[in-house]
Amino acid sequence: MAKHPFSQQDLDRITEAVKAAEKKTSGEIVVYFTTESDNYEEISWRGFVLFSFVILLPALIMRIFTDLWIFDLAMIILMAIFSGGIALLAVMFIPPFKRFLAGESLLDHRVDDQATIAFVEKEVFNTRDRTGILIFLSIFERRVRIIGDTHINAKVKPGEWEVIVQTVVNGMLSGDATQGLIRAISQCGELLRIKGFSKHPDDINELPNQMIIGDKE
Repeated sequence: MAKHPFSQQDLDRITEAVKAAEKKTSGEIVVYFTTESDNYEEISWRGFVLFSFVILLPALIMRIFTDLWIFDLAMIILMAIFSGGIALLAVMFIPPFKRFLAGESLLDHRVDDQATIAFVEKEVFNTRDRTGILIFLSIFERRVRIIGDTHINAKVKPGEWEVIVQTVVNGMLSGDATQGLIRAISQCGELLRIKGFSKHPDDINELPNQMIIGDKE
């Protein structure tokens, strides 16, 4: 499991940003980070089969349909296995290659699933007025999801989160995920204030302010 990229100072700044945002709204903001939303085991085998096939098929065609027998059958099979092994290593150590093999649809699906699981497992729904919000950040997939509880969703349309999502994504792409998150948390608090989720005199802090590190094993 890869170590998360946040220092203790980063984590403290994110906590303070959540506290500041919640001072002006009844919304409860939970920030959840994971290095990746799935281990994508099937992608390793997809790469192995693909690269092996790239070597094996042309060699077999050449052997069967021409007189150019450059390699014997055993050598062709060994080359295919070796090529597949290279693909396995590439999947393990080259994230862009792994993302390419996974495809956009699968990445979206796994992030959606993991964000929903995080929302339930961390009980973001467990607030008096159903005003919990999850900001879910998954580094490998370079994706962010924001999930609001029922009262939030009644007033905030899904498209209204996009500016906040893009703020986090921009931070990830620029190499400063912490600052991107801090800006997004502030934007989230302001959006909730505008939508009428004002701070009540008897409001209490119902969900954790500290960012949750939820890396998969």
